[in-house]
Amino acid sequence: MAFLKMPKAGFGPSDLMRKTKLAAFHTDGLSDFAGSFWPQGQQERGFQPEPGCSEPTFVGSAADIAFFASSFFNFAASVLQRETDYVAKALFVSAQNDRRPIESRVVDLGVEDLSEDVNYQYRVSISLSARKGVESEIASNARSGNRTNETGGLLLGEIDDSLQSIYIDIATGPPPDSHKSPQRFLCGVEGTKDQCSFYANRSGNSTKFVGVWHTHPVSMPNASDVDLEAIAQILHAQEKTPRHVVMLIVGFATTNPTWRFYLFRKNQFRFIPVEIEAEKDGR
Repeated sequence: MAFLKMPKAGFGPSDLMRKTKLAAFHTDGLSDFAGSFWPQGQQERGFQPEPGCSEPTFVGSAADIAFFASSFFNFAASVLQRETDYVAKALFVSAQNDRRPIESRVVDLGVEDLSEDVNYQYRVSISLSARKGVESEIASNARSGNRTNETGGLLLGEIDDSLQSIYIDIATGPPPDSHKSPQRFLCGVEGTKDQCSFYANRSGNSTKFVGVWHTHPVSMPNASDVDLEAIAQILHAQEKTPRHVVMLIVGFATTNPTWRFYLFRKNQFRFIPVEIEAEKDGR
């Protein structure tokens, strides 16, 4: 397996590895790669040395080595010769065995769509699928109801604190029990647990719940007190609370959509108990 990016593609090594992993899980015919490179459990007996140690772990003949080396060389030469400066691609190559013949597959890893979180300046990488999901729901909401009603849904992806990066892979529409009005969008919960489990399983646990999104149809994408209250509920009032959560607000959604991401951490919110003194007459 190999990947290559052209000079203006923008992806770093970790981005490329993550995109290659998702390509292996999502592309027909590449399930063997997904299972081999990112196993969900111990598939075979452990061995020494472990992968990554100084001793070689490849098992094969000189002809096998020549086959893989020439495949990767030709792949790189082809991309460098034919593609634009904005392209990133992955190559999957399998040698012949009892189950299948020699084959290779080149997968386009897409282009980088970047934004930045307001609170901590984390880099936000948005997939084409997630962007289309948000835009499609905004258009559908405008066609089917009051254009000034807020709408929204869930954000699924991954937060990498070590790289200060947020990956948004999927943006869903509103769950069936959601409530829309011009004043607020109340995101429902019906079916969300199964939905999150589905995407986590089909991505090797790389696409998980990371936050929520909603629109401000006729105002700026600023986080209101109602928005902060919703984030506090997610971070503190659930059985299993996350360490941090992302909120996307799309301001002026009906006329000039303006996207703004906020990363909130649990320690930003503190619940203070309030004691109300009873009146003397007992009321």
